[in-house]
Amino acid sequence: MDKIAIITGANTGLGFETAKALLLEGYYVVMANRNAGKSKMAIKKLKDICKVDHVEYMIMDLEDRPSIEAFVAKFESRFGRFDVLVNNGGALLPKYSLTKNDLERHFDVNYLGHFYLNSLLLDSISDEGLVISLGSLAHKMEVADIHFDDIAFKKSNYEKMKAYSQSKLALTLYGVELARRFEGTNKRSIIVHPGVCNTDIFSRYYGKYLGKILMPIVNLFGISGPKEGAQPIIHAILTSNIPNGSFIGPQGKKEWRGNPGFCSLSDKAKDGILAKKLWAYSEELIGNKFIID
Repeated sequence: MDKIAIITGANTGLGFETAKALLLEGYYVVMANRNAGKSKMAIKKLKDICKVDHVEYMIMDLEDRPSIEAFVAKFESRFGRFDVLVNNGGALLPKYSLTKNDLERHFDVNYLGHFYLNSLLLDSISDEGLVISLGSLAHKMEVADIHFDDIAFKKSNYEKMKAYSQSKLALTLYGVELARRFEGTNKRSIIVHPGVCNTDIFSRYYGKYLGKILMPIVNLFGISGPKEGAQPIIHAILTSNIPNGSFIGPQGKKEWRGNPGFCSLSDKAKDGILAKKLWAYSEELIGNKFIID
C-alpha cells in the first residue's frame, strides 16, 4: 500500500484541503472525524475531485476517550502502521463549556484529545514517519499561557481567546517536545500554522446566517481561505528535508497569509521545562504514560 496519512477533522476546512492534496499525491488517507454524515459527503466530494478511491473515514471524537481508543484499535487492526499524522481537528471560540472529561472544551479537543490519540497511536508510526501539529499565531499572544492551577477556568473569568491561546500553546509545546523525543531517529515532528484563515468557523460558532454576513467582511482584511491556509500543512508533509522541530507558516506580512516557510516560535513555546511539565501533567489527565520508543 502507498503511504498512509491520518488527518483529524478532515471533513471540512484545512483538513479537507490537506486530504485532497495528499490524495492527489498518491497517499491513502484515513479521515478521523466525529460526524459520519459529513464524512460521507466529504469522501464523495474528494472522490469526485481527485478521481481516486483510496480514502475512508473512521469515527473518532477528540473529547471522547473510548472513541479514541476504538479508532486506534480499528486503525491498527486494518493498517498496522502510518506515515503521516495530522493533528488538525479542533474547536475555536465556542461558549464556555466543559467536556465529559470535566475539561474546558478548547484544551480538551484542540490539545489533550490529540495527546491521548498520539500516545496510543505512535507505536504504529513508520520508521520515517511524520507528525504534524496544527499550531496558531495565537500561541504568541500575551494571554497565551498554560494555567496549571486552573486549566478549565473554573476559578477565573472565562475569556475565549485566552482559552484558545492556551490550547494552541499546549499543542505547540507538544510538537516541540515530541521533536526532542524523536531525536536520534528518522521520525519528525513539525508544527505548522495557517496564518489567519477563514474556514467555515464563522458559521459553526456564530450561526449560519451571521456567519454568512461576517465572512465577506473578514475577507476584506486579506484573510486567506482554507485552500491557501492548508498550504503550510501540505508543504510540511511533501517537503522531505524540513528539519525535525520546525515551525512552518505563511511568509507574508504578520504571517497572516503567503507562501509557506520557516517561522519563529514564541519564547514560551521553546521553553523545554514548560514542555516537560505539560507532558507530565497531560499524562496525569489521561491516566496513561506516553513513552516514545
